[in-house]
Amino acid sequence: MRNALTIPIQPWRPIPAAPSFPVHESKLVPPFERPGMVSRANLLDRLEASAAKPVVAICAPAGYGKTVLAAQWAERDPRPFVWLSIDERDNDSAVLLTYIAVGLDQVEPIDPAVLGALASRGASMAGGVVPRLAAALSAMALPLVVVLDDAHLLHDRHGLDALAVLADHLPEGSQLAVTSRGEPQLPLARWRAEGRLAELGPGDLAMDGQEAGLLLWAAGVAAPDARVAELLRRTEGWPVALYLAALSIKAQHPTDVAEVGFGGQDRLLVDYLRSVLLSRLSPPEVRFLTRTAVLDRLSGPLWDAVLGTGGSAEALESLERANLLVIPLDRQREWYRYHPLFRQLLRGSWSAMSLSRWACSPVARPSGARTMGCTRPRSATRWTPTMPN
Repeated sequence: MRNALTIPIQPWRPIPAAPSFPVHESKLVPPFERPGMVSRANLLDRLEASAAKPVVAICAPAGYGKTVLAAQWAERDPRPFVWLSIDERDNDSAVLLTYIAVGLDQVEPIDPAVLGALASRGASMAGGVVPRLAAALSAMALPLVVVLDDAHLLHDRHGLDALAVLADHLPEGSQLAVTSRGEPQLPLARWRAEGRLAELGPGDLAMDGQEAGLLLWAAGVAAPDARVAELLRRTEGWPVALYLAALSIKAQHPTDVAEVGFGGQDRLLVDYLRSVLLSRLSPPEVRFLTRTAVLDRLSGPLWDAVLGTGGSAEALESLERANLLVIPLDRQREWYRYHPLFRQLLRGSWSAMSLSRWACSPVARPSGARTMGCTRPRSATRWTPTMPN
């Protein structure tokens, strides 16, 4: 049951000034919790304890339960929540700010001039609309939480700058919360340095043994503690992988759950990773991931030496900031590893020909040696392995 103070758009309450585009109510309502979802009580306690921090960033790769956690928070917290599910259309700053204004107006009526300015063609965002909306937000009588779900989809600079202004005008006790697959293009570093930012990352959202057991049980798999611990080790607590493991186990109809294997080549996991992660990357990014997956640990200089090129450190840092299951091993962002299931998938995409070519590279064999029938061209000073497109 949704907390009475968490107020979605009320259809019987007309918007003071009609926007220039249709406002979809579904974008302003948190998703309903599906059966079988596990309550993240410890994380909810941390979110409640963060009430003094104006900004909350929940950043993790796909499948870590960011949206579910934020929706559970909205159920539990007594403050009203303004929810906005971000999509590409919100990269028009007028659209983004209109949805925020409509959401605020449903909690507490705001100055009609704000929505009027947003509906006006040619209105100055930075000079007119944003200051008015910021003033309306700072004048809210009740502390509230504004949630921007899937904030990684935002890339319009005007809209992002407007959000930074709004965050700086939050009334006492109110918060701006963003869920994002990667680090959103907001001034997180400044807010962090000012002590105004609360953060939850992949390590925080990873499930523990008790939560993993509850998730498997809710999916219809009664696994012994030892089997839960093994799945937890393989998945590193990644919730969606644990759920897909449960579906895989059920599909195999085992007589003993402990006998069923689960890894990066499981069909359900492969389909998921390809649809929600690899399909969104550019071909050069996929090739880079596939190439580097041969190493247990990697760094920019190491891979530059392997390929005889440059820029690998920047590529790794970019992939890590985008939360593409790339895990830094130090605070200097020099050494990295991939999530083991993701690495298994990437390594599985290698063809026999690719492996043969890799064996010819300098990193795989001493200079001048012959391996698997490969010969390094005499004229080449460096040899770059050719990987599948």
